[in-house]
Amino acid sequence: MVFKNNSISPLLFLAIILIFIIAGIIFYFDYHKYDNHIVLSREHNLTIQVDKIKIDHGYSILNDSIIVPSGSALKNKDQIIKNNSNLFIELDNPFKLIKKAGSPELVVIKNYDTLIFTVAE
Repeated sequence: MVFKNNSISPLLFLAIILIFIIAGIIFYFDYHKYDNHIVLSREHNLTIQVDKIKIDHGYSILNDSIIVPSGSALKNKDQIIKNNSNLFIELDNPFKLIKKAGSPELVVIKNYDTLIFTVAE
């Protein structure tokens, strides 16, 4: 009777372990990349000029420091920004953002036009 050696080679084992370590490191840094950012909510009071906007996983990151939750939409549902949408993520920079404490509304002033958004919870 002949028995097969079913063990995996040490090189293959090392490659699998290395892949898991690299994947863990990538996951960790991706998970924590916005830890220093402010997530906009009803409690915040701010007025800023937004010169840079980035979309990541449906969230808007403003000036690399403030996160606007996905689903923040225009208060007037009949208004459309672009692409037949009324969501905050459709805005193009630059614009001025005003948020009063205790209010769920974001006021955006762009090219002498005022848009009012409701912050998603």
